[in-house]
Amino acid sequence: MTLGGECAVAFTGATECDFRFNMIEQPEKWVFRILPEQRFARCGNNQFTNNIVVFKSSKVRTIVNIGPDAEPKTFKFRGNHWFASDAPGRSRPELPVAETAGVYGFDPDLDPATRVPRHKLPAGPRR
Repeated sequence: MTLGGECAVAFTGATECDFRFNMIEQPEKWVFRILPEQRFARCGNNQFTNNIVVFKSSKVRTIVNIGPDAEPKTFKFRGNHWFASDAPGRSRPELPVAETAGVYGFDPDLDPATRVPRHKLPAGPRR
């Protein structure tokens, strides 16, 4: 679980990594960053899957911050639950590629003590 902070995760020079089954709550600037490193391979071929992301659309500048020379079109997004707690209608993120089976605008109703959803979350559409 990541609570607050400027950014929950940074794919920095990362290739073939999978960020999944995480709870991200109230990031301040970005949910994640895609950044190449000069010493490493270009950042690409990564996955962001099955995460719960709760953010305030009034605070997050952009969901994904993409650095120059990164390869964001090679990323895969699948089965994430996105919820803008201050404006549920603005929950669908702008991602570098289309997401498969994402869920948007559904309040996960987090338990205040455990920070996990109090009920089963709906599955996204199958493709």
